[in-house]
Amino acid sequence: MSVPAGLREEGKLKVLTVANDLLHYTKTICNNEKYFPKRIRWISTYDIVKYTYKLVDSIVFANAIKVENEEDFKRRYNFQKTAYELTFVLVNRINLAYMEQNIDGHKMEVWSEKIYAVQYLLRNWINKDKERFNKK
Repeated sequence: MSVPAGLREEGKLKVLTVANDLLHYTKTICNNEKYFPKRIRWISTYDIVKYTYKLVDSIVFANAIKVENEEDFKRRYNFQKTAYELTFVLVNRINLAYMEQNIDGHKMEVWSEKIYAVQYLLRNWINKDKERFNKK
């Protein structure tokens, strides 16, 4: 039985859900022949898809670390930082793709918003972890 919409709570790690949505959207756009013809697709999209996978993987790795001491915190923070840095790389890569390909402006806006949403959630997660760890 599902939970009514009004009673649903935001998940503990919403950033992973949003990042997975970004990955799905990225793969959908990158597989679209209208935007990336087959003859150039692998050149234009390989890094975009690769970095999006790395972003999601870094979030998964960070979440898998149970923070019990300073070493755990540093390991988790490094994965979080890597994920955050990859969002900036992705923004640059999709902007380059936008300049080089025939990508619809609305699609680019949606794509960018998804990346910025991941950035925002990552930043909040990192800051909450810092607060929580500093209290210990």
